[in-house]
Amino acid sequence: MNRTAIVTGGGSGIGAALTRALVAAGADVRCADIHSAAARTVVSALEGPGKAVAVALDVTDAAAVRAVVDDVVARDEPWVVTPRRTRLGWYISRVAPRAMQRRLNGYVHRQVVADRVDS
Repeated sequence: MNRTAIVTGGGSGIGAALTRALVAAGADVRCADIHSAAARTVVSALEGPGKAVAVALDVTDAAAVRAVVDDVVARDEPWVVTPRRTRLGWYISRVAPRAMQRRLNGYVHRQVVADRVDS
C-alpha cells in the first residue's frame, strides 16, 4: 500500500480495529491514543505487511495533534487517510478553535443539565 494513516482512539474499539485492518492492508499506521499503554498493546499484537507505531496523543491538545501530523509530513510519507468517525472532523477543520470550544462546552453543559433533569 505504501501509505500512512493516523488513527485516533487506536488503543481500543473501532480505532483498534481500524488500525489492525490498515496494517493488514499494508499501510503504515500511527496508532494514537491518550492511553499510550493501550496503543502499545494494540501495536505489539499486529502482524501484516504494514507496520504501526504507538503514539501518545490527547486530541483535545491542538498543538499535540499538529505535532503528530507534522511528523508524518516531515518524513515525506504519502497519506492514505486520517480517519474521522463522523462528519465532525469536516466541521472542526472549518471552525476557529475558540468557536469550536464554545460549541463543545455548550453541548457538554446541555447534556449535564439534561441528565440532571432525567434523574
